[in-house]
Amino acid sequence: MLMAADTLDARKSEIEYMARKLYSQFGYYRTERQYEQALKNIEFIDNMIALAYGENSKEYSAFLNELGSVYYNTAAYMKAKEKFEKGYDIDRKIIEKKYPSFMEEVDDLAELNIELVDQTEGPAKLSYDIPIGIVDPAARLGVDIENLSAIEQKLGNIPKALRMAHQAAQIFRIVSRVDLGRCLKHLADLYVEIGDTDKAQAYYDASLGIKQEMSNKRGSR
Repeated sequence: MLMAADTLDARKSEIEYMARKLYSQFGYYRTERQYEQALKNIEFIDNMIALAYGENSKEYSAFLNELGSVYYNTAAYMKAKEKFEKGYDIDRKIIEKKYPSFMEEVDDLAELNIELVDQTEGPAKLSYDIPIGIVDPAARLGVDIENLSAIEQKLGNIPKALRMAHQAAQIFRIVSRVDLGRCLKHLADLYVEIGDTDKAQAYYDASLGIKQEMSNKRGSR
């Protein structure tokens, strides 16, 4: 029985080693924009990473996000959407398991804020102080939603892309100023597409303001 357990542990270690190696190779090709190489044997890589880390793990969600970005950059938008949605489902479940009320309030606040143009701190706040443990998974979830918004933009579904971008921005208002600045630029681009130049300019200005704020903070260190 002990040998069986040792064999199982050895097999698990072997799978984890292989998954890390494959993930590293995939990440290298993605960073170098060698997308054809990154997608080579991708189903096998996908299965190995899911097996090594677990299909509901933050590590697998991170991989799906990166894989979605590769498909996005090769204009395979439906495949990108599939991966982004899968990552979103994982990250949302992680948050809802520990902080079930968080997403309900974020959804409500995103609807409330959608017609408002105070993009810095956000006109509406959570009714409680955010727990430290939620910051990283919430930031990941915001990126998932922002990525899905970008997909809807490419598919021509601008109203849906706007709703998603506002939801992502609301999450970032709570957990990440850097991500918020990027998301506001995305919102500005969406408003340009529907011809609302006043809102587009307001969001561009807010995005630039956050970028300058971050630059000032780095410079003062």
